[in-house]
Amino acid sequence: MSIDILYEFTAFLTIMFVNEEEDVRCYLGEEYVSRCKKIMFAPTIEEALTKQSQETIDLVVINIDRFGRDALHLISEMLKKDIDQRILISARQFNDPEIVMKLTNLGVVGFVNKSLPVSEFFPLFLRVFAQVHDRSLLVHYVKDLEEQILAALYVPCRAECPKASILSKHIAPSPEVIEDDFEFFPTPPTSCSATALTPTVDKSAYKDYFSFLMVDDKEELHDQLSDIDTLLFNAFGESQVADIHYISVLGDALARFGNILMHYQFFSDTGMSIIELGQSISDKCTLVAEKSSDFEPLLSGFCSVLQAFIAQVWDKEAEDPKFFNDSIINDAGMIISMIIPPQKSASTANDDDLIFF
Repeated sequence: MSIDILYEFTAFLTIMFVNEEEDVRCYLGEEYVSRCKKIMFAPTIEEALTKQSQETIDLVVINIDRFGRDALHLISEMLKKDIDQRILISARQFNDPEIVMKLTNLGVVGFVNKSLPVSEFFPLFLRVFAQVHDRSLLVHYVKDLEEQILAALYVPCRAECPKASILSKHIAPSPEVIEDDFEFFPTPPTSCSATALTPTVDKSAYKDYFSFLMVDDKEELHDQLSDIDTLLFNAFGESQVADIHYISVLGDALARFGNILMHYQFFSDTGMSIIELGQSISDKCTLVAEKSSDFEPLLSGFCSVLQAFIAQVWDKEAEDPKFFNDSIINDAGMIISMIIPPQKSASTANDDDLIFF
C-alpha cells in the first residue's frame, strides 16, 4: 500500500493517549497531534476504560512510565472489550524484560522509546495504521457480504409457518417490486389518426426485463466496477505519468463488464459499445497514456455513469432504463472516436479522380 495513502488515512483515525496532554504535545509536537481526526487524553486508567466503552478508538497509546505494572491490567481490560484493539506502549526506557515480555504476550503492537526522535518510529506508525486500515476494510466488506447473503437467501414464510416470527428477526423483508409497463417489443399504432386509440397489447406475451436480471451477474458487475475503479486510480493516480500496463488491464476489465451485459438482449447494444471501448483502450494504451490529461477525466466520468447505471437499473428498477443505455452508448462512442479517429473511405478520398468512361 502506498505510503501517501496511509499518510492520508491518518486523518480518519481516532487516537487516545493514556497520559497527560502536556507530555504528549511536548513529545509528538502539534503537527502529529493535529493530523488525526480526533485526539483524546485519559490521565487515569478508569477514564481510559470509560472512553473506550463510549466510542470506537482506532489506536491507544499508553505511557508505561506513568502507570508501571498497572498498565498490564489496563491493556488486559481493553482487549477483553475489543480483541482487535491496537495498543502502543511509550516509555523513556524499557529496562524490565519481564514487563516487556508480558506486554508482547498480551498483544501490544509496538513500543515507542520516547528518548529517541519521533521520526525514527515513522515505519512503526505506518505499520499500525496499515493494520487499522485493513481491519476497517474487512469489517466493511464482511458487513456488505452478510447483507447480500441475507437478501439472496430471503424466502417469505407462509402464514402458517411456525418459524415465521423467528426468521423475520434475522432476515430483512424483500423490497416491493415496482410494476413497470416497459415492453421489449412495443406494438406500433395501427392508425395515423391523432384521435385513434392505441391498440391493446397482450402483456402476458412479454415479461418485464427486470425479472431476467440474475443475482450472479449483478454481483459480478459490482465486482468488475470495483476492479475498474481500482485500475483507473492505478493507471492515472496522482502522478503525471500514466501507467501503460494498468491502462491495458483497465480496457480488459471494461470488456469483461460489457460481456456480462451481452447475456441480455435489452443490454446487447450497451454491452457491445463497452466491449469496443475496452478493446480500443487496450489496443491503444500507449496513446491513452500519452494523452492521459484528456482521457483520465473522460474515463472517470464514464465509470461514474456505469455506477449510476448499476445503482438505478440493477439495484432497483429504473423508470427509464433506455436512458442509461443511450447515455452509455453515446459516451463510449465519443471516447472511441478520440482514441481511434474515423478514417475517410477510399471512395470519398478520391472523388475528384472519378472517371465514368
